[in-house]
Amino acid sequence: MVRRRGGRVVENSIEQLEKELKAKERLFDEKYVQNNANDYLSEEAEKMRKEIWQLSRRIDQMKEKRIQENSIEEDIKIVEKLINTMKSDRTMFEEDKSKEIYTFFINSLEHILSDYKRVLKENEELNKKLILQKGIGDYWCEAYMELQKERERKK
Repeated sequence: MVRRRGGRVVENSIEQLEKELKAKERLFDEKYVQNNANDYLSEEAEKMRKEIWQLSRRIDQMKEKRIQENSIEEDIKIVEKLINTMKSDRTMFEEDKSKEIYTFFINSLEHILSDYKRVLKENEELNKKLILQKGIGDYWCEAYMELQKERERKK
């Protein structure tokens, strides 16, 4: 399977995150489940469950994105091969009108493919911005929750 240059990095980070997830799950089980600890519902346990859930969700999203990228890359390669084949087949036509129609079709495919690649690149940049904004939002949400907990403790 052909991957884009950064694809391998994504795969390695998924593997690293999966190892981290397994380690956190194992630690959670040892600390709260296997020992029948009474603090299973503590804030620390809740925080750990949330971290495990977020990590699991992030891994799933990265895997889904990798599958989509691979599929898109394969489709792009197929269309590029089709265009190249059509360019070489164009010389078989003897009638000018047929050559013209075929050339028009090739040019249209090339235009659609280049626009599609441009949109994919723009989409990737927007996704990076969205992830950054979501991270900032999560930070403020957690800060607000901590503030609420402090207020409750003071009451």
